[in-house]
Amino acid sequence: MLLRSTEGGALLGMSAMGITLIVDAQTAAPLHDRDPRHPLMAAIRAAGAEIYSMPAFAPDEPGARTFSIDTDDPQVLAETLRDLPGVEACYVKPDDQLP
Repeated sequence: MLLRSTEGGALLGMSAMGITLIVDAQTAAPLHDRDPRHPLMAAIRAAGAEIYSMPAFAPDEPGARTFSIDTDDPQVLAETLRDLPGVEACYVKPDDQLP
């Protein structure tokens, strides 16, 4: 998975794996705002991970509730996030591999 900067998605380097996180509409807003008081954002920051919004064309589209997370320990963080309120799906996305 490529690491991106927090400003505009510039490529910075390589990471082992990433997480795809899908949340309910109520939970999406604090994540878009990077609200450190929200339990999901606090868990992501405590793990030293970075969260990125997926492109969405309107606030009510599925992309507005989908996030990508870059972390060094995706299995542990995904398990932690799955147990938090507002999480609809959370899974580790393996690196792309050549055939």
